[in-house]
Amino acid sequence: ETDVIQNLCQLAVDGKPGSGSSSSSSSSSILRTAMLLICNLLRSRALEWDTVRCFLPVLEKLLECSDKVIVVDALWALSFLCNGETERQEAILARGLLPKIIQFLTLPESEFVIPALSIVGNLVSGDEQMTQEVIRQGCLPILSEILTLHHHFFSIKKEVCWVVSNILAGNRDQICAVFESGLMKPIMAMLNSEPFCVKKEAIWCLTNAISGGSTHELSELISDGCVLSL
Repeated sequence: ETDVIQNLCQLAVDGKPGSGSSSSSSSSSILRTAMLLICNLLRSRALEWDTVRCFLPVLEKLLECSDKVIVVDALWALSFLCNGETERQEAILARGLLPKIIQFLTLPESEFVIPALSIVGNLVSGDEQMTQEVIRQGCLPILSEILTLHHHFFSIKKEVCWVVSNILAGNRDQICAVFESGLMKPIMAMLNSEPFCVKKEAIWCLTNAISGGSTHELSELISDGCVLSL
């Protein structure tokens, strides 16, 4: 098992396509296949963290790859990798990967944004320190921009609501940060216009905001039509 993992890691490193190489097409094909295997391994969550943690530096390197398909797969693999125990999310932050992930959130291509949102959602599912780091890195205003830029993608709006609901499950300062970002208004509007899968996550945002918010924040929700939306 360990040998297979190590061989996959080595294949991903050796197979990284380079510019101007006559074998770049072949290298890209090999690396895409390797990334598919890595994604499937990590998605299954069948392996312990100590076994798969060696993928982290490999995936970090592949985020710089020139092949768009490989970069997207590397983002998904990181999402699967940090889904679970706190030590998985801590490893992402410890390597300083969060700023890179947030950069992918700002891209116009939805195929980058969705897995990047999934990574951020896993991070804010951890403890309050992780959530605070996500806020500190300026993620909240970017989430607001995503709702405007990708307003026609139900899957993206659903993921944004999931991320925000996890932040709203944090401490009072973190709840306040969400209100100050202006995210609550567009999220409440989703209750009137979106499919059930999106509304469900939006309701969790409201539930957590009502549960942990201040009197002033609750008044703001009511003034903005929270009761009518529900």
